[in-house]
Amino acid sequence: ADQTLIHNAWTTIHFNSEVWDTNTLHSTIASTQLLTANTAGKYLVWGNFNIGALTGGTQFAVVLYKNGATFAYQNYPASGSQYVSITGIADMAVGDSVYVDIYVSGSADVPLAYTHSMSPNLWMARIG
Repeated sequence: ADQTLIHNAWTTIHFNSEVWDTNTLHSTIASTQLLTANTAGKYLVWGNFNIGALTGGTQFAVVLYKNGATFAYQNYPASGSQYVSITGIADMAVGDSVYVDIYVSGSADVPLAYTHSMSPNLWMARIG
């Protein structure tokens, strides 16, 4: 569903639907911001987001967290509405979780638009 990014603040992104989930990594009912590893290993984590235009803003920032600690950060200059993405690799134990926050600067809140299968989108795949 559409969400609102609060200006000059970090917003944790929630996911109330799934395209597919082959290992029960995500719940659409509780803790909808989290992807949780059920198998230990190295994971590729990726997110894609359709962010609306800033009003008087200068930047977007996207952060991936593992168990509350930053493991990937990407900063984008503001240039109207845009898709932004972030990618990181994390060593995950069983029960470790990842989530994403987005920061927008500006003088007004910004929409994070829902686009089926494209935004907001967060996934992780075990690669080792």
